[in-house]
Amino acid sequence: MSATPIVRKAPVDVGILENIPPESPSQVRERAPTKLLAAKAASLLASAPMLAIPSFAAILLLPKGLDGARIVDLVISLAFGSAVPVLGAVAFPAKVSRLFDFKEERTRPLLFGAVGYFVGTGILVTVSAPVFAILLMFCYGTNTLAVLFINHYWKISIHSMGVAGPTTALIYTFGLAGALFGLVLLPVAWSRLYLKKHTGGQILAGASLGYLMTTVQFWVIGTRLFNTVTNFALDALLATALMLPPVVLVVWYRSSDLTRSMGAGT
Repeated sequence: MSATPIVRKAPVDVGILENIPPESPSQVRERAPTKLLAAKAASLLASAPMLAIPSFAAILLLPKGLDGARIVDLVISLAFGSAVPVLGAVAFPAKVSRLFDFKEERTRPLLFGAVGYFVGTGILVTVSAPVFAILLMFCYGTNTLAVLFINHYWKISIHSMGVAGPTTALIYTFGLAGALFGLVLLPVAWSRLYLKKHTGGQILAGASLGYLMTTVQFWVIGTRLFNTVTNFALDALLATALMLPPVVLVVWYRSSDLTRSMGAGT
């Protein structure tokens, strides 16, 4: 009686699961070193923990300047809005260089970061920090939980969501001037596409969800609990307008990528 042969399944490429064409080592080497370095730098510098630094600094320091109370608020905000998420990233087995590149490596760092955001929110409320700083910290927590849930089914872009949330908070704080922060979406979208970490849909979904969730939370919580004056229609319009540049970039990049693929096949 002959033994039944053992059939070993080939490993599944994560890129296929995410609708991202897998690359061969030769394709990676063919990339321009300068562009590759620029994409990696943009991806690192525009991560959510990094962008939290200028966002909280602007909200806390620009309206009334630097004083003792604002310094305390800033230290708390940076500790729980930036340092704690980074600590969660390095405290778990996933390699930092690949952090958040694969769905399976996201769960524990995201959960760790979400807890930190909510703890930070509570501390900011205790010390009577400015309302918009409290709301931004809270939105970081709820938005992270949303990503944590979606992550089980789809790899939504944390980078684009990490731009959209603070941009919405800055719009509420400074009006039209705050919308300028949204221009960071352009290099973020380009870098994630160039590095093939996301599809265009994942990038646009992250930005859209970040804008939507943060806008609704600022409007509902800000007006109901903190009695802040907000213009929901104007802010929603600004957030929608900010989506146009990354939409154009994604469409252009994907169409040019398709054109190159068709040209290579002829």
